[in-house]
Amino acid sequence: MKSLKRIVLDLLYRSPVFPHIFFFVNPFKTNELRAIRERLRLQRADVVLDIGCGYGLQTNILGRAVERIIGIDVDPDPVRRAQSEQHLVAGKSRSEFRVTSIEDAAFPAASFDKSVSICVLEHIPDYLSVLRECHRVLKPDGRMVFSIDS
Repeated sequence: MKSLKRIVLDLLYRSPVFPHIFFFVNPFKTNELRAIRERLRLQRADVVLDIGCGYGLQTNILGRAVERIIGIDVDPDPVRRAQSEQHLVAGKSRSEFRVTSIEDAAFPAASFDKSVSICVLEHIPDYLSVLRECHRVLKPDGRMVFSIDS
């Protein structure tokens, strides 16, 4: 039998407020995501890479506006959770999740229209190699948008 918490979460996931509801307690995150979306200039046909996707909340929000988004993260626990909850956003977000670093992902050159990373870059010791790899996998005239915690 499902717990009450699980039932409530399942209802939230299926509602139009998911995953936005998780930002309710931190309005800064809502503003940050709005600014990122403006700078990305997402188009319906875009293929997007989300570096450091964690539980996939922002990935799923961005995935509603594009053809496809791939979220990657080196930590398997949040990625497994994002993968296990994909059925809850089926038909709403075109997202997939992988456990990998961008360097190990072996994406072909020029395979993404946009690249985003939200509050992750400051945690990566060799951030320059991440930026180089982001540039390599972006199509010509692609856009990279990164935010960092301050």
